[in-house]
Amino acid sequence: MAKLQRRIANRRLDCQHRMTTQIARTYRVIGVEDLNVAGMLRNHRLALSIADAGFGEIHHQLAYRSEGYGGMLVAMDRFCPSSRLCHVCGWINRDLTLADRTWTCDCGAGLDRDSNAALNIERQALKMVAGVGSRRPKTPGERMSDASAHSASKRENMAEERRPSKPCQFGAVW
Repeated sequence: MAKLQRRIANRRLDCQHRMTTQIARTYRVIGVEDLNVAGMLRNHRLALSIADAGFGEIHHQLAYRSEGYGGMLVAMDRFCPSSRLCHVCGWINRDLTLADRTWTCDCGAGLDRDSNAALNIERQALKMVAGVGSRRPKTPGERMSDASAHSASKRENMAEERRPSKPCQFGAVW
């Protein structure tokens, strides 16, 4: 029995390695949701499936593989309403439950929960990479150019960065 369990675990790990390698080779910017896996494991109905999926290992592999292939892994805040937010008009459906796999927005768009979340995560990841409406850390080159430019505009930007950020700003640019 132990040999069979080990064989299954090795196959699962091999599948994760192949998948993350292919994703990291194909895409330069990879957006993922920062999920509360520990909280999800407390749900006795989902715990086994979530533990088998290995979300933490996939996230870890994507992080080092994307860096190795010259890409970037962007993690979304876990409180972003990625599945509840309509990617067409920006309306948030507060009544959406886990049982609702599809829903219709007030703008008339028929939305699949998973594909809608994927589109919202993609949009937010691209915004974060571009530096629009995000709190992304500065690269070493940006820090060097900032150190040489001590101007009033820099002080204004620094004051703006100190403002407390909202959990997720999909539509707003600030």
